Formats: sequence, C-alpha cells, structure tokens
Amino acid sequence: MSEQRKYDKIVMLVHPMYYVLYNILGNYGLDQIKTMFTKKKLPKKVQYLVSILLREYGRAVLEQANNPNTLFVVIEPAFKDRFNMYSEEELALLKSIHEQILLRFYSFAKTKLGDRFQITNFDPDYRDTKFLSRDVLSKLNMSIDITGLGEYGDGCVLSWPKYFESMLFAQGHSVTINAPDEKKTLFGYVDRVERDSLDARFLKGRKNRTARLKIRSELYA
Repeated sequence: MSEQRKYDKIVMLVHPMYYVLYNILGNYGLDQIKTMFTKKKLPKKVQYLVSILLREYGRAVLEQANNPNTLFVVIEPAFKDRFNMYSEEELALLKSIHEQILLRFYSFAKTKLGDRFQITNFDPDYRDTKFLSRDVLSKLNMSIDITGLGEYGDGCVLSWPKYFESMLFAQGHSVTINAPDEKKTLFGYVDRVERDSLDARFLKGRKNRTARLKIRSELYA
C-alpha cells in the first residue's frame, strides 16, 4: 500500500468578498439590500468588483491545480463578529448574498482541487467556529508553509496564517509563513490606495480585459 500523501503547503484565502460586503453595507440601505437578495442581482458597480475578485480567486485556484501537495483553505468570516454593528435582519441578508456570490467559485474550486479544497469559519475568538477536520490534519506534513491571500493584505491576510501557525505548532508542526505578495495588487495585497484606484477605474468606465477565458467560461457561465 502506497504511503499517504502529505500536504506541505497551505494556501489560505482569508475572508473572500469582504471588501464587497463592506461596499454594500456602506452604500446601500436595508430595502436595497433586500432587493439584491430577492432578485439575485447586484448593482453594476458591485458586480464589477465581484468580477475582478472572482477572476483573481480563480487564478489562485488554477495556480495550485497541479500542485498535489498544496491544501487550499478558504476562511469564511464569522459574521456575528465582523459585522456585529448591524441588525440581525441585515446580517442574515448579507450572509445570504455572500453565499450567492461565492457559490459558483466554490463549485469551480472543488472541481479543480477536489479534497484539497477546504472551507472553514475558524476564528480564535469563538469556540463554535471550526478548525481543520481531523482527517485533513492527519494529512499535513510536520513542516508546513502557509501563504495568505485576500483583499486585506494589511489586515486579515496577515492575522489568520499566524492563528493557524499557533494551532499547528501546538500539535507539533513547524510552520513557515510567507508574506503576502505586494505585486499581486487587488488580491495578494490590497491597501487603501489600491482599493480607491479600483473604484476610480469603475467610475471611469475602464474595463479589465485580462481575465482568462477559461476562468470566465467556468465562473460566469
């Protein structure tokens, strides 16, 4: 019987679509958010932001498709913590919109990566959030590299790999954290200046035409 494969790298997508959720909350009222949910249609500006981020998420998945020793982990936000200033009704709608936006991406990632694609809502501040399953943990190499990705390279993307490092260190693993890639603007490391420029590009009507056709056909069909 062949030796069980061990993952020696974790690519972590931290709080996907966070920027979009805050954009919705900051620019639209409750009635408008209800309409987005019931009609399953986002305002054009929000659609544009979603399309940019989905393109980058898709690229990140494809980069790991041929790396059998890499585990791709999505960290979903703990809504009750990150958006606790909003009403229960707003939170429920926001969570549903978040699920709608990411549904096709999750299907795409699962198709490309299989069991190497994992989703967790792990947050060290809440006991009812889940870390990696025992089955997945059993497949980790004792030496692990972690790379964080996401819209907030100066925030969550820095914090969550460190949280994972603490959890894994307690189980005897040696962890190396790779710094977010500042060259991957709009995704690997997005600061305030870059987010402002993203908004400006939309307002000027500029279209980003560099998306891979393969990703577009599978994510936006």
